[in-house]
Amino acid sequence: MDIDGLKDFVTLADCKSFSKAAGIRNITQPAFSRRIQALETAVDSMLIDRRTKGFKLTMAGERFLVYASNIVDLSTRAIDDAKSTLTRLHEPVYVAAPSYVSKTFFPRWYKGMQKSIPGLTMRLSQLRGSESIEALRKGTADFALVLLSKKVKTCYNMDGLIHRPIGDDKMIAVQSRHASPDKLLMYEQGTYMNACSELILGKTAQQNVVFETSSTGLMKEMALAGFGAAVLPQSVIEDDIDDGYLIPIKGKTPLVCDVFLVRTKQPLHKKAEKLWAENTPRKAL
Repeated sequence: MDIDGLKDFVTLADCKSFSKAAGIRNITQPAFSRRIQALETAVDSMLIDRRTKGFKLTMAGERFLVYASNIVDLSTRAIDDAKSTLTRLHEPVYVAAPSYVSKTFFPRWYKGMQKSIPGLTMRLSQLRGSESIEALRKGTADFALVLLSKKVKTCYNMDGLIHRPIGDDKMIAVQSRHASPDKLLMYEQGTYMNACSELILGKTAQQNVVFETSSTGLMKEMALAGFGAAVLPQSVIEDDIDDGYLIPIKGKTPLVCDVFLVRTKQPLHKKAEKLWAENTPRKAL
């Protein structure tokens, strides 16, 4: 039993079709069927119920799928993590940040840091806030940049981490001129951006939600297209507000946030420690 056999089985369980799964795995159906049979021999259990019409896993197959999926996912993550260390840069500082922080705050901050630290190079990974924090814990990032507000409890696990505010932004409720304020565009439940939106919008956040996403960039485009009202970082929509394409919603108070530089307590390499020292605290959250 090898990882390819597990990938075959997980693909088959997802497709519920030998022919479709074989196509995805880029082999002929007879060869694919033989590989599934070889896997069943290796685990000494029937994984596919061949006594019924259509596709169905046996009870053993259902249980085996849980482990197979976890192993395939873990192997993929291990490969991605290994590849993430490959770089042409000389001793870079690895930073993880959400896309909206990456596109607005990061370039200005990086430019300032290069002036303060000769020879500084950085490699940025655009990840969701929770994923950026997880990258710190896994050791694939030296720092994370996240947006946090005093008024919204963080959903990130900050145990064992230290952080400093190094910038600021505002979350603003906006809509296009032609959008109905009764239709709302919201972030996925459980995310920090969703919690900020619910605080700004109040009771209306529970009504008439017509779209959900985890992407701030897509949220902006949907708001510009007139699908409904949305909460977005000021840094992302400044030009759109100035040009009149998006209008702040009356009665919805903007939420002040800080951009935090986050790290673990373990010592970092020389350039990373210099960067940390250059970012002295402005204020505490």
